[in-house]
Amino acid sequence: MIQGQPSLLVHDGKVIESHMAKEHVSMDELHRALREHGINSVDQVALSVLEVDGSISCLKYDEIKPDANTHLVRRRGIEKKQ
Repeated sequence: MIQGQPSLLVHDGKVIESHMAKEHVSMDELHRALREHGINSVDQVALSVLEVDGSISCLKYDEIKPDANTHLVRRRGIEKKQ
């Protein structure tokens, strides 16, 4: 059984450098994971998480359902208006 907790690497388009350093994840590794998810830039990422199995999950703003109760829905609406 794998134990531990997922670690947030990107939130609202911003890399959390302290979490990256703590988890020993390089920017190259993060960018590789983003490309694997079809993401060109960190700016497109609502959330990116280092999972307990070592994989990196990514959620783009476009993948957040409009009826989700989260501040990221509001952020997505703000970005689209600009």
